[in-house]
Amino acid sequence: MVDDQNRRIPIAVVVWALAALAVVAGVSALLIHQQRRTENRGAEYLSESPAAGSAVFRKKGCVNCHQVNGVGASTGSDLAHYGSAEHSLPQLVTAMWNHAPRMWEQMQERHLPYPSMEDREIAQIFTYIYMSRHVALPGDPASGHTLFEEKGCVHCHAVAGAGGAVGPDLARIPEAVSGMQWMSALWNHSSAMQSKMTEMGVAWPKFAGQDIDDIYAYVRQNASPATIVHDPNPDPENGWGLFQSKGCMSCHGIKDEGGQVGSSLGPNGDLPATFSKLGELMVTAAPAMTEEMRKEGMQPPHLTAQDMTDIFAFLYSLRYVEPSGSAAVGQSVFSWRGCNRCHGSSAQGSSRGPALRGRGEHYTSMGLASSFWRHGAKMYDRTEGPRTERASLLESDVGDLIAFLNSPVQPNKNSR
Repeated sequence: MVDDQNRRIPIAVVVWALAALAVVAGVSALLIHQQRRTENRGAEYLSESPAAGSAVFRKKGCVNCHQVNGVGASTGSDLAHYGSAEHSLPQLVTAMWNHAPRMWEQMQERHLPYPSMEDREIAQIFTYIYMSRHVALPGDPASGHTLFEEKGCVHCHAVAGAGGAVGPDLARIPEAVSGMQWMSALWNHSSAMQSKMTEMGVAWPKFAGQDIDDIYAYVRQNASPATIVHDPNPDPENGWGLFQSKGCMSCHGIKDEGGQVGSSLGPNGDLPATFSKLGELMVTAAPAMTEEMRKEGMQPPHLTAQDMTDIFAFLYSLRYVEPSGSAAVGQSVFSWRGCNRCHGSSAQGSSRGPALRGRGEHYTSMGLASSFWRHGAKMYDRTEGPRTERASLLESDVGDLIAFLNSPVQPNKNSR
């Protein structure tokens, strides 16, 4: 009897050990899956090129009605300036849904073809639009002229012959051709400028608000028009590589990686509304940043206009990820917004619309926007009512709706 028990104990231990390993493996797999899902939440959206989106925007005829930063027709709104400065991916999705009926009516009235778009083309257009929203509005040359003197720039520099002669005439330098080239020149020459200003007893200026945009507008107004060019096209993916290779990660963290010397530049950190304002913060903090880098045995990195544009694009892209939400709240939103009238209370489908859950499809914000575009015109035609009867979506709805549509379908209790 004792021998049997002694034999059984090891077997039980083995069984329990195997069971424990299976649980650990299962939990680990789940955590890895969830981690990968988290890491890839914005991948479809952020991997696209803004330049490609600009090309699709024109090819599909969007430019015939909409402007982006003043370029295009003015029938519709300027998409780079629509909504709040702190815009988000859900804002772009809800804008497409809420304003689609008006767009469809305009296309019908003007006999314009309804363009078909693939998911990737929608993602490219969205990438182009949201990156364009970080382009600064034109500055005020008159204010810039005043700031040029107040900030002490006039001690060393002239503009079109008026001012100091220690440094070059800013209206004649090659970097005056675009805003980002101007910003990169300020950064790259900041160490030399600081040394000269210290020698002259001039304090390093502090810029805020529209200061640098206004000063650049003053310089640009006096520059040769033939030399004016557009800023570089942003490449967020290349920006991530530059963020590492240029040493930015040594001081600045993103998410749980990177240094802690400087401020966090990850999704939870604060960034200003435009690239130029972020550049303005860099220029203002240049002396302090240079001192910290030299303490660590580093030299300030040289950044071209393309480098700076790509790094900034990467940092802003971190803020455009899939929204979180509640499936329970999403089901209520599904009913509040009237989606249940065609697709059923549980999105199980009806005679008026197909099922949206339980089909093996994983919804994202971008996929939701693509569905709105592909099927929206037909959905609008079926409402058989004026546009005012079509419920609008709120930005806060998007995450909850996605969570609901991705939730598993519960089996029917009455079925056997």
